[in-house]
Order: sequence, then structure tokens, then C-alpha cells
Amino acid sequence: MATDVGQVLDRQPCDNARYRYPRDIRQLACRLIVFHSLAPVGSLVWQDPQMEIDVAPAPLSQKPVVRRLLEFNAHDFSQIDGQELGPHGEFGYPYLDHYWTEDDRHPFLIRVGGHIAGVVLVRSGEPHQIAEFFVLRKYRRRGIGSTAARQVLRRFPGSWEVHEIAGNDAAVNFWRRAIPHDYQETADESGTTQRFIAD
Repeated sequence: MATDVGQVLDRQPCDNARYRYPRDIRQLACRLIVFHSLAPVGSLVWQDPQMEIDVAPAPLSQKPVVRRLLEFNAHDFSQIDGQELGPHGEFGYPYLDHYWTEDDRHPFLIRVGGHIAGVVLVRSGEPHQIAEFFVLRKYRRRGIGSTAARQVLRRFPGSWEVHEIAGNDAAVNFWRRAIPHDYQETADESGTTQRFIAD
């Protein structure tokens, strides 16, 4: 049954005297919370229009930063792929060095307001591919990932293939929103793939 958002908002206890903040701020906060509760999971994305999001190539001097971010990524992924830590307490990334020695590998750092917020690894070719895409949790669900993804796609015009491994439903939903082009999607036992042409 459809929900009347206006009626639900009118029923919210936004005027409770125990709140310390001015009424207009309370109303805005309450309405944002209620709207979030009504929105389908994965559909609400909020972004500060003044937030500066930058994706730039990672120089060799930033390889240690990329390596640490990939460790965070592997930690999150371990819930899906079951990867175990190595003997030195790290997941490791076997292709890391190649991103500064091979012409078809491209490492990028995502920054938000000048702060490191994530990492992207791209394999260029026919088609181009996203090898890794990671955004720190504090920056998720704010439109930052989608903005960063589109900045990367614009750097590599031509055919693209984005693949999400089986079980990573959050990534599938993310890329369906983030890809700013018409795409074809296929799925099999290995996961889901979107194919498209970037301008």
C-alpha cells in the first residue's frame, strides 16, 4: 500500500519540548529521518552541494596509501569471498606494484574536501575495467561514490565492463545507479556485469 509522506511527516513528534535546538532545525532533522525511513533500501543518497570531490592519479609516492586502502577494501570483501589474513596480518594485493609499472593499469585516490576517502584501480583496454573501487564507510550513501565513479569513467572514453562478484548485491545496486550511460547487464554464477560505452 502506498504511503502518504505528507501525512506521516505531520504525525512526527518534531515539537517535543525536550529538544534543545530551534524549532526549524528540529523540523528539518525530523523530516530527513522520516523520509529516510520511508525510502526503499539503497535509494536515498544525500550530498552536500559544497562538498569538493576529487579523483586524481596516485603517484608512486602514494603507493603506501593505496596499499592501506586496499586492505580496508579486502577486509570488507572478506565477508563475501572468505579471504583470510596472511601470516603478517595483512590481506595483501598481488598486483599492487604493477599499477606503477604497466601502462594499462591506473591507480586513483578519491579525496573529499582534501581528505582521502577512497581508491580506484582501472585496467584500460578494450574494454576498460574497474579492478577495484573502494570508498571509506563514513563517505558512503552521500553520492560521493557515484560522483567519483563518473569522474573515472570520463577519463577513459570507449567500451567499459564493470563486474560485481556473486553475492555482492550492494555493489550491483551501486553501479546500476552510478553508470551514467545506457548499459547491458548479464548475470551468471560468477556475478553481474554491466557493459556500456562512455563518452
